[in-house]
Amino acid sequence: MDRIGDFEFDEVDVQGTTYRLPRVNVDGNNSGAIGNRYQTADQYYRNQNDDEEDCKIDPSNTYGADDDNSGPDNDNEEDNNQSVMSKGSRSFKPKANPNNPSRCDQQPRQPTHFIAIPIENKQVIKNLVGLQYKIEEFDNGRSIYEQWYAPETTFHFTICMLPLETADHMQKATNALKDLEPEIQKFLKDRDFELCLKGCGVFFVAGTQDARVLYASLDTNEANSTLIGLTDMIIKKMLQDEVILENELGNIAYDESHDRYLVKFHLTLINSSTHRIGGQMLGFKGRNFASV
Repeated sequence: MDRIGDFEFDEVDVQGTTYRLPRVNVDGNNSGAIGNRYQTADQYYRNQNDDEEDCKIDPSNTYGADDDNSGPDNDNEEDNNQSVMSKGSRSFKPKANPNNPSRCDQQPRQPTHFIAIPIENKQVIKNLVGLQYKIEEFDNGRSIYEQWYAPETTFHFTICMLPLETADHMQKATNALKDLEPEIQKFLKDRDFELCLKGCGVFFVAGTQDARVLYASLDTNEANSTLIGLTDMIIKKMLQDEVILENELGNIAYDESHDRYLVKFHLTLINSSTHRIGGQMLGFKGRNFASV
């Protein structure tokens, strides 16, 4: 097991390509005070030559290899996506596998790894850390603990969670990604895939008005449609190769009208579930920041 930044990875080699599968943080050991982290990031990026306006995210490098089809382009697509995603916190409707319909009845396994798009643009990272710092100043310790701020080395968009309990499971997942590479390259050819951030949102602690997660949202542009198609392609491959089962998709929604899976893409800035206080998962006052 290796560590890159604040992520731990398991590495798997497939035909000469090394895949790094980031592990789910089950111990809640994020570290660092937001003030110190912001100062470090500010010093690190101070003399970089990044264009101040070049704050787009190029997701061509995903966590996975180290070396779907997109829905219709029309004004109603985003409304349709939102409608599907708002049917409930667990809106995924399992579709029975005709070759093995009993698979959905199996007890779902706990996720151990995930596939994600890491944020590597230095100017984007600096802006996000700057936003964290402003939130810390505004909150002034009233409801947000320092340990809840996501370190800048972990900024990412999750595509899907994977229950890879053994080395064989990890090999199976990386083989699936390797097999999918030609299709992904063909799908992305000549497509706009520069993601833009726009606004913030919150996930709440169940049954309360307190926020559990504050996240940065994606702008609903053409690149967002491309990401939806790419994500659908990856999820379907993981299901096809039984890397993951249908009842293990968690909060991923299924859009029956377009036969595609929809993920609530979010870039976590604050997450109170990473550190329990006194053995309890507490929330924070996040509504004020959701319109930032």
